[in-house]
Amino acid sequence: MLPIKKNYLLTLIACLFMLQLPAQNYLYTTELFGIDGSMLSGAITAGSDDVSMTYYNPAAIHKVPSQLSISLIQPTFRRFGFTKFLEDVEADAVATNIDLKSALVSFKVNLGGVNLAFLRLTRSLLTDQFNVKVTSLEGGLSTTRFFNYEYSGDDDWYGIGTNFQLGPNLYLGVSQFLSIAGFTYNNVVLLDETENGNTNRYFNNVFEADYSNLSFITKLGLMLDTDQHDLGITITTPTYARLNKGGQLYSTTSVINQGTVDLSNIIDNEISPFIKTAWELNLGYSVELNKKGKLWVNSSYHTAVSEYEMVNLEEIRPGYRWLNGSRAVWNTSLAYAHVVNEQLELSFGARTNQFAYENKPIAQGKHRNIIFDGNHVHFVLGSKLQFNRNTVLIGVDYGTIRNVPNIEDFGRLESAGVLSPNLTELKKTNLSILLTYGFIIDQLRRRSR
Repeated sequence: MLPIKKNYLLTLIACLFMLQLPAQNYLYTTELFGIDGSMLSGAITAGSDDVSMTYYNPAAIHKVPSQLSISLIQPTFRRFGFTKFLEDVEADAVATNIDLKSALVSFKVNLGGVNLAFLRLTRSLLTDQFNVKVTSLEGGLSTTRFFNYEYSGDDDWYGIGTNFQLGPNLYLGVSQFLSIAGFTYNNVVLLDETENGNTNRYFNNVFEADYSNLSFITKLGLMLDTDQHDLGITITTPTYARLNKGGQLYSTTSVINQGTVDLSNIIDNEISPFIKTAWELNLGYSVELNKKGKLWVNSSYHTAVSEYEMVNLEEIRPGYRWLNGSRAVWNTSLAYAHVVNEQLELSFGARTNQFAYENKPIAQGKHRNIIFDGNHVHFVLGSKLQFNRNTVLIGVDYGTIRNVPNIEDFGRLESAGVLSPNLTELKKTNLSILLTYGFIIDQLRRRSR
């Protein structure tokens, strides 16, 4: 029989991984940040010696030696789209993009016995871009079908954090961030039928929007730090105290049928929507299995965001409302690190990412962003190389969509029906090369005195 303590540990790990709830969501990232954060699937709420603890759990800042960490070139390969978007076309319509992750800079200093950590990071929340264009000619009938979809956004965070010791093994931490978030959402549907040079049927629906917010986010962390077992809790507030919000919205529908021209849904206006985010609770546990190995487990819960109105253009288009909202999300991650020798550490991690957005019906006079996403699973392999007072980390992060709930609801995409699309073969994968460099700055500070 296992000892009682080990029974409790196994029960905790099992509970964390069973409590996974399908959910809708569009503002939670699949990407992670910092040295250990990226290599260990973000399962470091219980603390590590990474400066990005400012983001994961500020209560663990005391574990970090004074250092500077910089993310270098990190190429990312993405494949997104539908393998067969148009039902009568066999061509592969999945798009492949090569991109670079944004840089991360973090450093920590100790001033008069006070730990201060600084962090600048970019959260690439969404980069889903997909378009397909097919032109056919049969007899005198020329048909062009075009579909374009883009939903992308970046969220730049600038933060400072510190922590305080409450007892022999208990720490409290706080981080304050400024968030600068910007999003783009575009959707174009075009059908053009020309017979013997004359327009037989024409349909063009365009919706283009970009919007941004500048606001604040606060993180509170608590950590129990013992020799073998560590336990961490982090609470992240929704965005608040918005200093700025703005954007642009353009929408129009053009229809030509048997010579009759109809223009509707015409909107071209500056807007000032706000982006609501959820409360987030992270619970993490880590244990040193032996002198060579350490295990991390983490579970995070994002509260629901009640449906809210982003834009009400009543004066321009009577009854027009742009709505958003999301259900609760529960994510889990597990990681293991093994010390090979003083210079090399290898790690492996896996995490779920519960997007599973459920598109709601589009009512007359209302608009919603259509999300092509679902539940994700990610796997990370990493290596940490240490020499002198320097650290180099290199690894790979592979993620894929593992199921697309409520796929039939994607058919509710306004106006896409004129193209007879096939919306049952959504594919989404990405592969990122992780590379980060860090060096300890305590010695440099001492020499400068």
